[in-house]
Amino acid sequence: MYEIFIVADSITDLRDKITAIEGWLLSEPNEYHELTDTYNPGMLRRAAFYGPNDWGVTLRRAGTATITFTCYPFRFDAETYTEADVVVDGDVLENPYAFDAAPIITVYGSEGAETGTFTITSANSTKTWTVNFGTGVDEVVIDSENMTIAAGTANYSDHVIGDGFPKLAPGDNTITLTGDIAALGVIARWRTL
Repeated sequence: MYEIFIVADSITDLRDKITAIEGWLLSEPNEYHELTDTYNPGMLRRAAFYGPNDWGVTLRRAGTATITFTCYPFRFDAETYTEADVVVDGDVLENPYAFDAAPIITVYGSEGAETGTFTITSANSTKTWTVNFGTGVDEVVIDSENMTIAAGTANYSDHVIGDGFPKLAPGDNTITLTGDIAALGVIARWRTL
């Protein structure tokens, strides 16, 4: 829940500002978006506007409202939510939080790639995924949060075999690449409560 306050030069300016905020909040109802605030610098939430949409107007030049969002239970490290690290065989990704991360992993095949595997080894598990690239495909994207696998716009879930979707456990996660996999692009999405 957020208390918001806006100031305007005139009632017309105030009405325009309120209309712009309402348009932004209601533009994609029930869709989750990135929400940042000054309470948790460097962190973001996945949030959808919940309501209400009632404004109070004071002296025809100020508006106040309390708005509520429905949020995922986690806060995400903003830096690792959208920025990809290029990972090669033997690299270690360190999850600084106490919860598994659900990354986006782009698997880059070497030239003429056919099949390769990548393995993530953490303190408590070792899991491997096999990627069958197929003709003309050199890049496969695995989105663990949304549970999708794609090559371009094509569903590619039948070309990746493994134990569920990749997770990055708290602590060190060692990456092993074999076969025709040249590198991984990892958007880690570290998360905490």
